[in-house]
Amino acid sequence: MIRSVLLHVVAVVVTVTGTVSALDLQIVPDVPELTLTSGADFILQCMGDVPVTWKLEKYDPNLNVKKMSSIDISQGLLANSSHISLLTLSRASYLDTGYYYCVPLSETLKLDEQNSKSIYLFIQHDTYLLAVPEDLVMLSPNEYANVIIPCRPTSPDVNVTLFKDDEELVPGNSYNGMEVHYDNKIGFFLGTVTMFSTGFYNCRAELNHKEYIPTFHYQLFVMPKIHQVEKPYINSSGQSDHIIIGQNLSLNCSVSMDIGIGFTLRWKVPDEQKLKTEHMKIGKQNFFNGLKHGIGKSVGSILLNIQNVSSDDEGEYICEVTVHSGHTNRNTFNLKTFTPDMTYLNLTVQGGIYKIIRRAGYQYVQWIILVSAYPAPTLV
Repeated sequence: MIRSVLLHVVAVVVTVTGTVSALDLQIVPDVPELTLTSGADFILQCMGDVPVTWKLEKYDPNLNVKKMSSIDISQGLLANSSHISLLTLSRASYLDTGYYYCVPLSETLKLDEQNSKSIYLFIQHDTYLLAVPEDLVMLSPNEYANVIIPCRPTSPDVNVTLFKDDEELVPGNSYNGMEVHYDNKIGFFLGTVTMFSTGFYNCRAELNHKEYIPTFHYQLFVMPKIHQVEKPYINSSGQSDHIIIGQNLSLNCSVSMDIGIGFTLRWKVPDEQKLKTEHMKIGKQNFFNGLKHGIGKSVGSILLNIQNVSSDDEGEYICEVTVHSGHTNRNTFNLKTFTPDMTYLNLTVQGGIYKIIRRAGYQYVQWIILVSAYPAPTLV
């Protein structure tokens, strides 16, 4: 999944019946874009025949975003019964650069071009030429996905260039199958990224032939496309599938994956409530990176412990592995309990073939018998 630097913030809404189009909405000032100076105060007006509000882009709160500006949104009713929403921007920051959407105040309508209008604000600054927080961002898309590196200028006069591992990427060109495009209101669009797209990217801004320092860095790690997910292996602490009531049981689930494939392991048990007690516990996932030891595999494991097994614990215990693309595979351990005095002997022909035919002239015929028994049998 790509970690996006921008998140849409949805306002509290009320339901409105009927349909709303962008033609029913009006923004003042009625221009597609506007350039403000950092520190300025400004008011945007949004009007419509239905209750309206503003939606805007906000940065991921996990990033180091420091700005002194504030935004206040209010609603009201005009004398002609039209609805109005005011967005008051105080002490505008360069990080306030972006789209501001006028939308109907309705939870039944999603934000799109059909039912909204927008204005783009550039908040120009003498020092900060890019509307980007000063944090290194890790992007982890799947192979063949599209990626946006959001290096947006704070002024339309700023020139922005993108570099990958110190090589300039020119918009309109293709690099190892990856297409590069640029829009100063969105950033750099990387289309159909491949494994060759993995690397360090940085944006450099220039105004009046003077380059802005520092540059902004993004680490792009492309997750390989998964065609088939490996099946996890379940190892039981018991010497056989014969689990006696009162014993302790440990089930270790493990899987081996190619380096570069992100994955998680989880246990699914018949009764989830038992996981809240000391009777049944799931340990933490453990990962071993074979690359450090010259091995092209990574191994993950997760342990399930059951103390004092009872007949109530019988059922299917499923270990599921999920890779970064969302695809899964699983293995199942069928737990059946026995009392100490219970004995049995089950013989099964491997492959389920019970009719064995051999042409005349051969000295012997051979087949494999699977033995399941308690106590452990001896061959005589």
